[in-house]
Amino acid sequence: MTNMGHPAKSTRQILPFRGVYALLLLLVALPAMPAYAVDLAPHTAHYTMKLMSARSGSNIESASGDIVVRWERDCSGWAMTNRTIFRIAYAGGQSIGFTIDAATWEAASGDDYTFLVRTAYDGKEVERVEGRARADGKKRYVDFVQPSKKRLDLEPETIFPMQHTAMVMNAARAGSTFVRAAVFDGFTDGGSQFVTAIVGKKISPEAGDMSRFPELRDLAAWTVSLAFFPQDANATEPDSEIGMQMMDNGVAAWMDMDFGDFRLRGELDRLDIHKAEVCR
Repeated sequence: MTNMGHPAKSTRQILPFRGVYALLLLLVALPAMPAYAVDLAPHTAHYTMKLMSARSGSNIESASGDIVVRWERDCSGWAMTNRTIFRIAYAGGQSIGFTIDAATWEAASGDDYTFLVRTAYDGKEVERVEGRARADGKKRYVDFVQPSKKRLDLEPETIFPMQHTAMVMNAARAGSTFVRAAVFDGFTDGGSQFVTAIVGKKISPEAGDMSRFPELRDLAAWTVSLAFFPQDANATEPDSEIGMQMMDNGVAAWMDMDFGDFRLRGELDRLDIHKAEVCR
């Protein structure tokens, strides 16, 4: 599991709907479908994060923060930005602040993906990951610009974040409960991860209690649990896990993030649905 001594692992799962994200190695009988085949809503969402629990011996006394995620769509693809700010306080008075800024673009065709992810501790940038990933027939690869120039071959079945979101949504609507995928999101300078998604039963609008948000109150939802596994084919334990309530338009109503040493809860408190371009 992750710990605060390993920033690459600790920060890569902070972001929701990355996190919510790519999927192709389906163990359910669903055909591959483009992201436009489901009604994913372009939107800006703000989440407030609070500490749910901390492992005994972690010395974590408190943790809190904010996440702002924005999905924008035109007929060429999806642009996504994500800003996460949170602070962890430890016993003895020490604390550290994290800021993660991510900007990505994914082609509607699913064959092109660009990314820039910056991580800062207490205002000082400590990591920058930038590059471009391609899907060319059966071949998948990524060219990194930062932190160093290199090319990596990806798993042949790898897809990108919005494809993952669309496929999880399709699985939920079809009543499927298990999905597995090779995922590349560019949040570290490594390759793909394997992600499993466990989809719960459909939640009716009446049971979902989203009355605070007019855009969501009439929508069904599903509880989704995502587990992120390392590239090691023999790995049996995930690096980290995220649980969420996924609305029928792709918006997350809440999320629980498990980093091993601690768990954070993110609650949706502001939402703006954007007008989508009509694509033919």
